[in-house]
Parts: sequence; C-alpha cells; structure tokens
Amino acid sequence: MRIKLISSIARTAFSFAASGFAFAADLNKPVYKASPPPPPAPVFSWTGCYLGGNVGGAWQHNSAFDAVVDFDTGGDSGNGVIGGAQVGCDYQFANNWVVGVRGMLDWTDVNSSHRYLSGAAQTKH
Repeated sequence: MRIKLISSIARTAFSFAASGFAFAADLNKPVYKASPPPPPAPVFSWTGCYLGGNVGGAWQHNSAFDAVVDFDTGGDSGNGVIGGAQVGCDYQFANNWVVGVRGMLDWTDVNSSHRYLSGAAQTKH
C-alpha cells in the first residue's frame, strides 16, 4: 500500500511538472499583430517669427589709369567691418500663400583714402 501511495504521488508530481513545462512553452509562441499605421508626415509651415544677424569684413583697392593719354590718375584703398540685423514675422494660410513683415539694418565701417597725383603727368612704366 505504501508503494502504491508513493507511486501515485510520483506520477501526480510528474504530470504536474510536465504540464507546467507545456504551459511555459506556450508563452513563447510568437503573437502576430498588425503593425500600427505610420504617423502622418509633418506639415511644413512658414508661419513664425525670426531674428538674425550678420557680420563680415570688406576691403578694396582701386588703381585709376587713363590708357588713352598714358596718365596715372591715382587710386584709393579702404577696409572695415560690415554688420547688420534682421527681424520679421511670416504667416502662411491656404497652404499656398505667405504674408509677412520684416525689418533690416545694415552698416559698414569702411574707411578709404584716395591718392591723387596732381601736377606733372605720371607715365606708366
């Protein structure tokens, strides 16, 4: 009787263990779902305000020579800083039209000097 009881308990334990593994294996089955639709593409708009600036440099050198009479009339040169700023706002409506307002300010600090040869004519050599 004792052996039958132990044998029965062992069979029951084995069947529970075997069924537990089967349930665990079922959890690993792949589940196929339809993928969600892609998000809509972002819509570009010109609506908004902006603020900007610019800075740079300038230089120049001019030499004046009259080839008809072979006379050097002088020249000038200069250099300096260039800068500016922009500000504005735009509004887009009806998907095709943009209206806006803007303001700009630009300035320069180019200093120039002119060399003028007077008196006797200078010839080019």
